[in-house]
Amino acid sequence: MDSLGSTAIEKLKNAIGATMETKWGVYYLHFDNHIGKGTIEVLNFDRGLGCMHWKAIFYKETCISMSFVSVSPLEFIYLVDGSLHFNRGKRNSQTVRSRQNLIVSYKTHEEYCYAFPQDEYIELHVIQILPNLKFGISLNKVMCIDQEVKKRFLENKVPLFVHFGSIDLFILEKIKEKNACCLEGNLYGIYMEGITMEILSLQLSEYEKFHYRQKLPQNLNAQDIEKIRAVYDYIESNLHKSIVIRDLVYHSGLESKKIQSAFKHFYDKTVNSYITEKRMKLAVQLLEKNEYSISQICDMIGYESKSYFSKKFQEYYAIKPSKYVLAKKTGS
Repeated sequence: MDSLGSTAIEKLKNAIGATMETKWGVYYLHFDNHIGKGTIEVLNFDRGLGCMHWKAIFYKETCISMSFVSVSPLEFIYLVDGSLHFNRGKRNSQTVRSRQNLIVSYKTHEEYCYAFPQDEYIELHVIQILPNLKFGISLNKVMCIDQEVKKRFLENKVPLFVHFGSIDLFILEKIKEKNACCLEGNLYGIYMEGITMEILSLQLSEYEKFHYRQKLPQNLNAQDIEKIRAVYDYIESNLHKSIVIRDLVYHSGLESKKIQSAFKHFYDKTVNSYITEKRMKLAVQLLEKNEYSISQICDMIGYESKSYFSKKFQEYYAIKPSKYVLAKKTGS
């Protein structure tokens, strides 16, 4: 594989025996054969920026090899689920953990390999940047990212850079938000470019925190952070229920003080504020579909009282849910 151009996509397609379809500028590689089963989405933004999203399971240990001839891209890799090994030539492999941030600046004419384990579901998000990147979004925040990327990595004289970062739940949140996109046509591409830049920003932020040794709260250790994943997963799967702190303690094995401390560190919110935010975002998605009544949505996001839901929604979005629906219908 080379960079994420059509030639590289074709090579990847042939290597895994995939079929390919395109929609709104996205390449979808689907495979279901003796190698494994899954889908790889590839999207290029034509400005030196592209992204891939893997969702797959391999029936035997599988290595995807890469070498770069003319350019050496920079990749921001985030393992949403599963595990994999990163190999450089014949050197010892390094393991990438679930929810870990990885940044790699490659060297030309050298082989690299991502080894996927047997019978393990993998979800992998990759952002690739070429040295001539020219971002088309002219927001100040993005321009800062542009300069930071160039300064830290693309103009670095060291031919290979590898950052095995920390477990980061901010990045996970943003990737899940990206996956939930229901826009179509040109709006889809615009949204995808914007949110890809946000994910890139979070991955750079994790690198900065790691680089400057920003410490966890004193009452948390690395094992505790692993357990916070169980808290996150429980909340994601149970927004339709009443969620109290003792449920999170039970499912994670952590004390309530540690859970609150972790949420303050990762999200700058209390657990209750975080849950409310997740419910409000889900409520908007359900209202956008225009398939459910407000009473039904209350049940789907864990509120027994329609009036209480309306109050929380208005506090969060400065509009009542009924007026939000009306505004969407009238286009106002």
